[in-house]
Amino acid sequence: MKHSNRKRTRRLLGSVAAVSLVLAACGSDDEAVIDDDDVVVDDVTVPEDDSAGPEVSTAVEDIAEADDDLLDDNIIGDDPLVALAGEEVTVSGAVTTLTDPTLFTIGSDDGDVVVLSADGLPDDADEGTVVQVTGTVKEVLVETFDTDFGFVYDPLLYSDYENRLAIDADDVVVLEGSGEEAGPLAGNADIAELNSSTVEGAAAVTLEGTELSVTLSVENVTPGQSHPLHLHLEPDMVSQCPDPDTFLDLDLDGDTYVSEIEGVASYGSLYLALTLDGDTTPESGVDLDRFPTADDDGRIEYDRTLELDQAAADFLAEQGTMTVVVHGQDLDESGLYDGDLLSSIDPELPLEATLPVACGAIELT
Repeated sequence: MKHSNRKRTRRLLGSVAAVSLVLAACGSDDEAVIDDDDVVVDDVTVPEDDSAGPEVSTAVEDIAEADDDLLDDNIIGDDPLVALAGEEVTVSGAVTTLTDPTLFTIGSDDGDVVVLSADGLPDDADEGTVVQVTGTVKEVLVETFDTDFGFVYDPLLYSDYENRLAIDADDVVVLEGSGEEAGPLAGNADIAELNSSTVEGAAAVTLEGTELSVTLSVENVTPGQSHPLHLHLEPDMVSQCPDPDTFLDLDLDGDTYVSEIEGVASYGSLYLALTLDGDTTPESGVDLDRFPTADDDGRIEYDRTLELDQAAADFLAEQGTMTVVVHGQDLDESGLYDGDLLSSIDPELPLEATLPVACGAIELT
């Protein structure tokens, strides 16, 4: 994702222990001697690594130290710490700050390197993304900036980096989405009544890879009856439970109840049917035999892990917000789901079978 003229808070990823750099060419026999097994730079030997990414020839803190020396002494000339100026290098590491697509830093806890890129950071990169940069180490000078880096000098963006070392990037490639292993997303919610049901409880959702785990506990539902449990959301909409103060504004047909369909304006469409087993698509949304039945005290305990396909898992992760809605209430206390009012989602069922009775909003983080 590109960010234009936006100052981003620096975040260092500890799992990226160091940024690795390869000199594309060496100026003399004294600079670097490379044999078949090791890389040697200034008498420091680093075992060669067959893993993805560039070989290691020197650590980023060496470049950062050279940059700090420029700041302290305001010299470049023959100072040995800035011997990399003018060299073509390849460096990889996590993006630690992103000021503008043309201006970012990469590094580790040991130091950062400034990168200036006329082509900008790739669209799929952001802070924390591990990238590989190939380019030339240059001092940032106002008078030659346009020529040195290939784009117009903007004092609002670049003045803090004057007289510092930076890589003039010819190529920036994304290596990994993040320097840290992504952990599971999780969220929980208090479940509160809808339609004056007195139902209450709690729910928790965890998304890890393609596994979606849902646990739910509610009380005061109709004893001995099946209660459809649904996960609702809507693309490009924040899924939320209806506001109690304006709840009846959703009652479009004037029957004094907010039906499943009428509530969609607040919590979104049915996305997953939280059945006890088998299919969880919306087609199973009213399969009463496959939803939990409340015990004699009106309690339900639900716990199931669903295996999603990758597209569904990615969609849930991106969506972030969803609601768990509990359905079913014996309004006339007949001991059955019955009555003249019909379900808004299946006219072969009475309203009682699919009436929303409780809702909890969940945000995955």
